Amino acid sequence: MRKRLSDIVIESTDQQQDFFDHLSEDSNSRILVSGPFGSGKSTFLKDFFEKYGHKYSVFNLYPVHYSVASNQDIFELIKFDIIAELLIKYKDDIETLKSQEFSLALRLQTFLLYNNTVNSLLKPLIAAMSGIGKPVHEVLETVDKLDLEFKGYSDDVENANEMTIKQYLKKFDKLKGGIHEMDDISIIISNCLNDLKEKKENTQNILVIDDLDRLDPEHIFRLFNVFSAHFDSVTDENKFGFDKVLFVCDIDNVRKMYQHRYGKDVDYDGYINKFYSIKPFVLDTKEIVKRKLNDFFNSKRWITDSSIKEHIEHSEFKRSLNFILSGLIDKGVLTLRNLDHSPHFVFDQSRHISLAGDFSRTYPAFLFDFIILIEYLKTLFPDNQTLLMNLLILSGSYSADYNPEINKHIYNKSEIDLYIASICLTFLLSPNKLANYEDSNEKNYRYPFTDKCHIYFRIESRSNYTKPIATKFMTRPGRIGIDVEFNVFYILHETLKKCMEDGVII
Repeated sequence: MRKRLSDIVIESTDQQQDFFDHLSEDSNSRILVSGPFGSGKSTFLKDFFEKYGHKYSVFNLYPVHYSVASNQDIFELIKFDIIAELLIKYKDDIETLKSQEFSLALRLQTFLLYNNTVNSLLKPLIAAMSGIGKPVHEVLETVDKLDLEFKGYSDDVENANEMTIKQYLKKFDKLKGGIHEMDDISIIISNCLNDLKEKKENTQNILVIDDLDRLDPEHIFRLFNVFSAHFDSVTDENKFGFDKVLFVCDIDNVRKMYQHRYGKDVDYDGYINKFYSIKPFVLDTKEIVKRKLNDFFNSKRWITDSSIKEHIEHSEFKRSLNFILSGLIDKGVLTLRNLDHSPHFVFDQSRHISLAGDFSRTYPAFLFDFIILIEYLKTLFPDNQTLLMNLLILSGSYSADYNPEINKHIYNKSEIDLYIASICLTFLLSPNKLANYEDSNEKNYRYPFTDKCHIYFRIESRSNYTKPIATKFMTRPGRIGIDVEFNVFYILHETLKKCMEDGVII
């Protein structure tokens, strides 16, 4: 099985402590965990609740499954998923599933609603009272006596609560829910949660509503509204008695969708603050992921072709790739999800390329670090155009003194600049000109990359091709300036663009 970046432990002790402090606030009954899509929010929460499992009982909902359902059906789906979590995770800890406390009411509700011999006036009354928030057992308290027919029915039920749940699941598509609903299934859920807290002393029940990022804009606000109906407007308590409810999404992305749908003048803050009690918890995993890039490279799981791996083991390639990935992470166009789900990188050793459209001669592609670099970066994005666009986006905000603070000890910025310029020059220069340059440490040639940056280079002759080696950058010919602007990501963008036009990168 292919191992992923998430298989390398990503420690986030500081953020876990911050989140624990945030979650522990007594008045913080609703929490919004925010972070960009793919930034590792779900992974962070999974690791957090594994670490603090002795303090919390966690129930996970994934509303992406609800998007095609009607609002009433969503209420039933929520109960369905909570019941499933109770049965799968906590069945042995819940006395309600073993006791007889609710067996009579539950059996009576089943009997009344599904037995054709029941008085036709009583049945709709029971159903109606369930739909307006009045538990069935409250209605039944007014009934002083049960006839013998019900007693016979009751005796046939072997396991009161569990059988009721099974019947509920089997007849799931026939049941209806409502905003104010509080039927006996809801009561069972509430009592199970109370049992859980008694069994696991000093714990809290947490409902996590995850993957809201995955919803289409047309569904996300409808589902938000459904979940907001689970808050008691008077007591501010969460439905079913959950101690905390967590919403997991990208609050900035939701803001954009909200303003696009309802207009920029509509009060977004007044809408979204219903879903958090104090303030959103903003999760930033960028620094965590960057710390682990070296572990990712050194794990031997990011490349499977040993000969190519040996070819690029030199430090300049690894450091430069680390630097590029850090820049993409800082800009937010590369996330933990991209890295985590990237496939094995296998480079085709038999591949040959021509330079600058000169098809009279071809070269083994593995000789060129730029080709290997780009082919790897392509595995992180859907297509070449996305990679090209992200390099352009990054180059637009690039600063010549950019140096990722977290990995500063592994970078020598001037060496990275020169290395990337060198591997790009092979594809920017004309093959005819390259062939005419002399291999000499004494001779420097000039390539006018931009109006403000001229790249000077020397030539190294290899057995089957000529390799330019960048030596310095100048603001203009004949003068070295401290204000020279060399943009690593811009030269990568321009070289990739040219290679795509020439058919070198496809």
